[in-house]
Amino acid sequence: MISLKKFDKVFFNSLIDKEKILLGENFFTVFENKTKVGIVGVVEPNFLQIIIKKEFRSKGLFEIIVNLIMEKMNLNCLSATIDKDNIASLKACKKAGFKVLSKAKLDLLRKKGFLKENQVRMIKNISEKQHKSLYSIILFLGL
Repeated sequence: MISLKKFDKVFFNSLIDKEKILLGENFFTVFENKTKVGIVGVVEPNFLQIIIKKEFRSKGLFEIIVNLIMEKMNLNCLSATIDKDNIASLKACKKAGFKVLSKAKLDLLRKKGFLKENQVRMIKNISEKQHKSLYSIILFLGL
């Protein structure tokens, strides 16, 4: 069972990719049963920040964690910025329902300095109906 609990700064500092994360107020430690597997949070305006320990990657946890954080924070939209060469993260985002912004929007973000040339911006939107359905599934599973 995957759960989100109080942010553990000591655990965060032990993670290899921690320098890629911009910490904010809304961060949680991710547990699989009793094992700490990563951290997840959202910084304004709805930007996903996540690290999953290497040994827990490629196990389908990303999609579960994204759905949990969206439900916990009552979000209908979530954005992620991914390096183009990070194929595993791009695939995980797509599997979790994220879509790459249009070329025109990406070009505008790059022009304004919000996105580097080697990055893409992805977004996940869920409708109110999907939000309620997701909440029901999470309650049913006890997550």
